[in-house]
Amino acid sequence: MMRDIIIYELTTDEFNDAAVKNKYIENSTEQYIGFVDKSVTDKTEAGIILDDYEDAWNDGFDVIVFADCAPEDDGAASLAAMSGMRIFGIVVRRTLLKKTGRFNTALEGCQNREFLMRATDKGHVFFVTCRADDAIFPKPAAIAREAAYIICSRLAFWGRKGNLDTVFADTVAGLPDKNVTLEFNKAVDEMLSDSGICTGISADTAPFLVIIGGDTCYGVLRQFGYSLAKALADIGEAVYTSEDADADIMRDVTFKGVIGFQTQIFANPEFDWIKGRRFQFWFDDPAFFESMFANARHGDLILCQDGNYTDYINKIYAADAVWFPPAGNYSGPFDDEGRNLDIVFVGTYYKPDFSPDEFKSGAGSYDTVEQNEVYKAVTANPALTVEDAVVSLYGRDRLPELMKTMFYVRKNIIDYYRHQAVEAVLSAGYKINVYGDSWNNFQSAHSGNLIIHPKISVTEASQIYRKARIGLNFMTWHKAGMTERVADIMLGGAVCISDTTTYLRDNFTNDEMLLFDIGRPDQLAALIRRILDDDTLRHNIARAGYEKAVREHTWHNRAVSLLQLMKEQNGKD
Repeated sequence: MMRDIIIYELTTDEFNDAAVKNKYIENSTEQYIGFVDKSVTDKTEAGIILDDYEDAWNDGFDVIVFADCAPEDDGAASLAAMSGMRIFGIVVRRTLLKKTGRFNTALEGCQNREFLMRATDKGHVFFVTCRADDAIFPKPAAIAREAAYIICSRLAFWGRKGNLDTVFADTVAGLPDKNVTLEFNKAVDEMLSDSGICTGISADTAPFLVIIGGDTCYGVLRQFGYSLAKALADIGEAVYTSEDADADIMRDVTFKGVIGFQTQIFANPEFDWIKGRRFQFWFDDPAFFESMFANARHGDLILCQDGNYTDYINKIYAADAVWFPPAGNYSGPFDDEGRNLDIVFVGTYYKPDFSPDEFKSGAGSYDTVEQNEVYKAVTANPALTVEDAVVSLYGRDRLPELMKTMFYVRKNIIDYYRHQAVEAVLSAGYKINVYGDSWNNFQSAHSGNLIIHPKISVTEASQIYRKARIGLNFMTWHKAGMTERVADIMLGGAVCISDTTTYLRDNFTNDEMLLFDIGRPDQLAALIRRILDDDTLRHNIARAGYEKAVREHTWHNRAVSLLQLMKEQNGKD
């Protein structure tokens, strides 16, 4: 049988169930995926047939269909006439799904013909006629509804081609019996009288639009966009990115979801003509981005990496936010060989304006009493968020007002504690590999232990983690979240050591990653010593972390979770 293909043997009911087939698509990676009704055939026989028609793939066909009384070609009119055809096998080239989407779950009990309809729109279908005496037709109502939807959703298209009457007549003629014909006529009448029925069915397989942003932050946000778009396509969703969808597509299509990554487009009313529910991934403290949330469109959903940010957006801006962290990119199987870098940190360095000691001595301060009091409170207790400090000092009513003045307070706190953590490691005699010119600004008596490499991309960072024993992560004061760096370190097979957050503490064990208190940099140096002095311990933690990240923290996982989230949200609407 052809290589890189998997065929699943299903019961008749499963073969006619879109959700079942979609689940198999979601959980497989082969280039070709097939389904056969095992009451008629099996994967061995299907493989023999495929071998006989292997040239079909080379000729550019994207789908091979096993059926009795199959049409002689893949023309639209012939496809509509296959209402009476018993289909018992379908094999799909996975790349086609990026254009068509998966099987339609809104057509319960029968959707194989509707999928083939979309396949002929976007690719090429090859029919193999085989005897199927044991094949069972789907239930009459399901056949009728599927055929009615095929007709009603394409009335304008076939009308423009001038063959609507022929398609309709061929469809009716192909229906297996009078009962199905009666159900078909009834379903057509219902769909023509209520356009929302067809709209609801088509929404299930509508494409996503992923907005690819600018090249800021080492291209991290762009990489998020590409990664999620690929993950959605890999699980069978139709996907466009803003870089491959032209204006006509974006104007004509109602998207299943429009996804952005801190994109300004969603705050610009000029782009409201892009149709579809919008999903905005958000990673920074929302207190400093009021314009992005104050006028959020009804129905927009904001996906936050930090639970505190979720609460802030919901309570302060009355927008709709949920906790939904970023993820990492799978970079290959676990491999502990060739790890020649003890410690790496892929992140930027900013020199702090002043330290807590300089603040106490009067050598550094801010413009307002509130800024100074908040700085003092957070540096006295680094487990606090800046928002927590504001509320405890001045009450929740003043939170939005005062947070607008806290950007540089928060930034200086972040910069100071990152400097202290790195300094603690260097002063303990360990070398840290860092990346980018910003690290030339790091000043320390121990800066000779800082190995500065050229700036690298997100993709290159994934390969660096595969060479490292330890990957460091310092949160940008995300006290209830997770960053992509955590996932990428673990997926690279390095031991992740991070300052603690409530999410990391609750969702990972000490056997999978190690956490330290950002206010106690001595803890970080002790953890590094423990790992580098015990190779077996290092290997075990790295392996367990890798397996956890593969199971739960790849962009594939997030694509699956996004579909589930959309299903839950649709149930609330």
